[in-house]
Amino acid sequence: MKKQWFLWLLTTLLLGFLWTGQGVLADDVDYSIPRYEGHLIIHEDNTASYVEQVTYNFDSSYNGQYLSLGTGGNMPQGFAIGRTPTVQVLRNGENITDSVRTEFEDLSKGVRLKIYNGGSSGDQVQVTVTWTLTNLLNVYQDVAELNWVPISNWDETLRDVRLTVTTDKSVSESQLWGHRGGMHPKASVTKDGNSYTLTAKDVSGLIELHAYWDRSVVSVAPTKAGQAKDKILATERGIDHRRELLMELLTLWIPLGAILLTVVAVWVFHRAKKRLLPFSEDKGYSFALPSDLSPLLVAKQVNGLELEELSPPDAIHGADIKLENYIQAELLDLIAQGKYVLSSDKKQLLQKPDKALTAYESAFLTYLFGEVRESYTLSSVFDDYQADRKTILASDLKGAAKKHEITARGAAILRRLQNRVTKVDRAVAQAFRTEGLPNYRKPLSVQDKYPLMLSNAFLVGSALCSVGAAAYSLSQGYLKGMVVNGFILIITALTFWYVISQQQILSHEGKINLAHQTEYRLWLGFRHMLQDIKTFDRAELESIIVWEKVLVYATLFGYAKRVQEALTVKGLTLPSEQLASVDAMDVITTAYFSHSLQRISTYSQAANQAVNFNLPSSGGGGGFSGGGGGGGGGAF
Repeated sequence: MKKQWFLWLLTTLLLGFLWTGQGVLADDVDYSIPRYEGHLIIHEDNTASYVEQVTYNFDSSYNGQYLSLGTGGNMPQGFAIGRTPTVQVLRNGENITDSVRTEFEDLSKGVRLKIYNGGSSGDQVQVTVTWTLTNLLNVYQDVAELNWVPISNWDETLRDVRLTVTTDKSVSESQLWGHRGGMHPKASVTKDGNSYTLTAKDVSGLIELHAYWDRSVVSVAPTKAGQAKDKILATERGIDHRRELLMELLTLWIPLGAILLTVVAVWVFHRAKKRLLPFSEDKGYSFALPSDLSPLLVAKQVNGLELEELSPPDAIHGADIKLENYIQAELLDLIAQGKYVLSSDKKQLLQKPDKALTAYESAFLTYLFGEVRESYTLSSVFDDYQADRKTILASDLKGAAKKHEITARGAAILRRLQNRVTKVDRAVAQAFRTEGLPNYRKPLSVQDKYPLMLSNAFLVGSALCSVGAAAYSLSQGYLKGMVVNGFILIITALTFWYVISQQQILSHEGKINLAHQTEYRLWLGFRHMLQDIKTFDRAELESIIVWEKVLVYATLFGYAKRVQEALTVKGLTLPSEQLASVDAMDVITTAYFSHSLQRISTYSQAANQAVNFNLPSSGGGGGFSGGGGGGGGGAF
């Protein structure tokens, strides 16, 4: 449950990152703007003409277009927009200006011109609007300054933008910068005589024009006291400096901080895990058999695992013992005890009538084969839960009746499976009480969980840093910042998965019960011996007497093949009474039987799908240098 919560959190953060900065389409009109041209002509009397030429490609029907200019922000005193702009409209190359209707609107911080010329999908419309502007420049004693935002809040991305700024009078000293806001690089600006040309691609935010000309470019009196050239140049240097710092923050310091938080989280987790499992790094070997218990009892005693934690539908992932090995080891143990034997064709288990089964062994066989019988066909394991998606979802009924039938069918299978799993675990627990067996593991306390929670907190902090930086980079069009922080976020997500998976296993298996550390370490040494069995010489292996039980535990811990290979390579000949266990091990650990065991996951998934079956349903801000104004548009 805890892992699912963290995965949900990461998914939410990733989705938020991917969707940040995405615009919303205006109304239901489908169109694009492949080209935007703006030509600003500044006159000597501090008035200006601004000609906007916008090309629309429509993929749906439409009623018209609109363009707007703003008056808000840091605009010169007395700045005004003329109320009688001229309009020209071309549709598919044909001049339709005489048939259009315009509507001029006052906005809270600007004006909007709506142009009515309805058409259909496939049209290309070119709209040209000429605005008159008054008092556009701030006039100082040494220079005249332009600080204006002609583009800010268009409904669609402007694919290709070209802006020109021309003065009536040529002057010896001038400079113009084009800002796109945030982390966008400065727009490309070229100069030709007394004209500047700015070009940009895929503009979805603002473009700000910041420029100065020698005071003589206009003939009007100064509107601002003092001199401004040095201040303007300092402002531009400051913009570059802040951008460099922000780039460094997004691509170096925040990623380093996120990595540091992730590293600390992993360190805290492993330190806590080492304290809870203090002997996990022991490398000693033990050739003595620690006990003669059933694999079901050993799994609970040594690893703190019950069948409920290994079997679908609620199995934990990454447990120290696999369900396949758990089942194979118990079947092998029943043969080693002489309670069952393999048939001559090696396809059946045959019960010996003189050997009684324990309660947990009977419950275990019922879990596998459906009921306790004198013989079992190995290939029929889990047939009692057989369900494939096509069969279980098949129904001749309709509507709610169909849903009820399918849900009931899946619920019956899951209920049968869960009830039998519970009976096995209860029988094992009863055996522990009856035989007075100690648990080498015990549940985590609240204090034990604090470091694990701290580790999770560090990982959440790392993820939030990366998501925030990546989302901001995306919104500002800063690809490098988005990629770097997105990569760190992926690393954090993978670390999340690892840490939460390990924590889930810890919470199920528990910590080492130090009151029984001696017995636990014997099992740990025995397991290490099985793991490294190929490295021992023949004499050391011959010291092992009860091989049939060794084979059982090797199967439980997943070392069956290593033990089989060691017996072959070392040329060990086992006593005749133990050969049946070797023969059974060959059969029960085959790939064919392993494949049969894996069917329970498929059956469980199909039953879960049936339980959850549902019927299909029918159905403008300021620029970097403090400029004002603003300009937008769209279609309706």
